[in-house]
Amino acid sequence: FMRYRGVYSEPGEFDIPASANLGLALDTTGHTTLTFDVRHIEYSDVKPFTSDLLPNRFLALLGDGTSPRFAWQDLTVYQVGWRWENRDEDLAWHLNWSSGRQPTPTSDVLARALAPEFSDEHWQVGVTRVTSDHSRVTLSASYTPSDYFLSLDGRGFEAENTFDRMELEARWSIDF
Repeated sequence: FMRYRGVYSEPGEFDIPASANLGLALDTTGHTTLTFDVRHIEYSDVKPFTSDLLPNRFLALLGDGTSPRFAWQDLTVYQVGWRWENRDEDLAWHLNWSSGRQPTPTSDVLARALAPEFSDEHWQVGVTRVTSDHSRVTLSASYTPSDYFLSLDGRGFEAENTFDRMELEARWSIDF
């Protein structure tokens, strides 16, 4: 973390917030499963830090004696999923929808400044193929109707840069 010294304007914590998860999976047929998940994330327990990845209209509200207090609210994420398996071909398709992909600031003023970048939902579709007794390959695509302003791709966002985002992922998993 010494490489980050002086990069941000105030000290922060490089910490992962505590979370609690609860999930339910219902086997509706021999091949189909429905899932329901709830996850509560305690963002308010971690001291936030500013970054140039946040929009300029947000950063302009910080830094003087009249600035609102910068902190994130806790977040509860709901997820609904569907999975279909073809066991003869070791293949499974899945579709997931989730709410609340990012926390909101505790200050109404700061929340309004970020409102164009907020995404209230997230979609994912994918396919998994079993390649051996201990490995599998998954290909998936994710879609978010608005850009995720805390992304780590190194770009800063301007007010007019609100757009949909799609991500593709290929993953090879090995159990050991």
